[in-house]
Amino acid sequence: MPPPLWPAPIFIPGSGRTTARPPRARSSCCSTTPRRWCAPSSRGRSLSASAPPAVILGLAIDQPEVASWVLEHSPLFLDADLVDAVASGEAQTQAAIANRNDLPCSVSAAIAEVGSAEACLVLIENQRAEIAAVSLDRIVARHGHFAAIREAMLLRDDLPAAPMKAM
Repeated sequence: MPPPLWPAPIFIPGSGRTTARPPRARSSCCSTTPRRWCAPSSRGRSLSASAPPAVILGLAIDQPEVASWVLEHSPLFLDADLVDAVASGEAQTQAAIANRNDLPCSVSAAIAEVGSAEACLVLIENQRAEIAAVSLDRIVARHGHFAAIREAMLLRDDLPAAPMKAM
């Protein structure tokens, strides 16, 4: 038998009757919960590989403060999910994705193509990210006029000659 959709009926003392409690409508956080309390609870949920995917995906499209933590740390996201989040996200969420450990080339390429200058800088500084030479070329073409990006590029050990010449 499947579990009930809401808790069992509640007995109301003194009235001699029971009432069923309907399920509460919820977003990623309770509507009465202040936003400053949503972010810490999302942090604990996002680190668990056994977290419900629907909850994690809901948190990923929440406010940037909540979404950025989830997108940076949750192990549940596929590369395609991260690429979509880069394409539709704000600079803060793009930078959080760029700061992920072991970032694959496909996500790095998406950040290089559509990411903000801040996200590209975080990507360049992330030593655990896989970045293809063509993505480095694209970052130089889009954001090479920023001194911070040029400096971070020159500090990379794996910088190919083509982006170096373009700067």
